[in-house]
Amino acid sequence: MSVAPRLIKNSLLALSLLLGCLLASTFRARSQPLSLDTSFNPLMNTGAVVYVVAVQPNGKILIGGTFSSIGGVSVANIARLNTNGTLDTSFNPGTAADIGYVGVITVQDDNRILVGGSFFSSLGTATANLARLNSNGSVDSEFDSNLAIDGVVNAIAVQSDGAIVFGGGFSFVDGLPRRSIARLHANGTIDTVFDACVASGAGSGATGIGIRSDGSVLASGGNFTFNTGAYRTGIALLTNCGEVDISYAAQQPGIDIGSTAYTLLLPSDGRQGVSGRQLQLFPGYLS
Repeated sequence: MSVAPRLIKNSLLALSLLLGCLLASTFRARSQPLSLDTSFNPLMNTGAVVYVVAVQPNGKILIGGTFSSIGGVSVANIARLNTNGTLDTSFNPGTAADIGYVGVITVQDDNRILVGGSFFSSLGTATANLARLNSNGSVDSEFDSNLAIDGVVNAIAVQSDGAIVFGGGFSFVDGLPRRSIARLHANGTIDTVFDACVASGAGSGATGIGIRSDGSVLASGGNFTFNTGAYRTGIALLTNCGEVDISYAAQQPGIDIGSTAYTLLLPSDGRQGVSGRQLQLFPGYLS
């Protein structure tokens, strides 16, 4: 028997065994791991979409997206659920992000909550596209109320000193050129020292942000072109001041040009992981 038919035969055998295991599993108890918990049902409005979920240390669940009610109670685009899926009515963001959508939630060590996306407040109670809430959902009055970002925010990460690095599809922050990646001080004012000098970015700009132990910043996305002439496809490493580190992923293109890395993960071992659409990593790209 040639190699190809043998591989097909072995694959069919493995598939048969897998199907057998799946069928057998249907007779196990309903409480088996990863089975649907039918008691967890937030009862969101028809057409609701949740884009991001963040679980707090106490088990409560922050959700963001585009929705208007949970359990019959009006709540717009960001909410907190109790551990059983019911609405936590003690968390009340009001109109902080009631127009548009929330796509990213990051909880700070002090339990204040950063939210990003493409949104604004119909009553002007919070800054557009990136805002900070207190632990009870109210808008944080200590966060710069004049923050102006001209495009969507896709990712937010907080440095050990409280500085806020964020990425998205924007070109200006507080009137200063800051394409795709920028950093704020802990109070929400722009950090003018940090300048990634991104000349252009494909698609929605930066899609993921990660802070390494040495303070350097990883950003995922499409094709980044920098003012220095350097370019990076899929992921770029920036120094603590924002300059691109050309020694990182020096072999370019790192992923096939035209693709986008949508997610960035920093495991505890210091390696990096990306995922995206039609993503092809070239040898030696990440380490």
